Amino acid sequence: MSGFDFDLFVIGGGSGGVRAGRVAAEAGARVVVADIDPLKGEAAAAELRGAGWSVVFLPVDMTDEASIAGFAEAVAAKVGTVDVLVNAAG
Repeated sequence: MSGFDFDLFVIGGGSGGVRAGRVAAEAGARVVVADIDPLKGEAAAAELRGAGWSVVFLPVDMTDEASIAGFAEAVAAKVGTVDVLVNAAG
């Protein structure tokens, strides 16, 4: 468990959500970066991982319900239950 009352923190928007992800990671949360653009999303995740934090990138298109459903399944399978979701996409 982290310094906050959550353990898994999902951010949307590889660029805009990085600051929120950094705060969560600094508090000890595992972070998932979500973005439609694999290059931006992976770059954001790599930036956070570079500081030694547990971060994964999973692609998602927030305008596509099937993509969102697949993303939710991937999060559950890879990292578990979501405690906090920040939508910084768009």
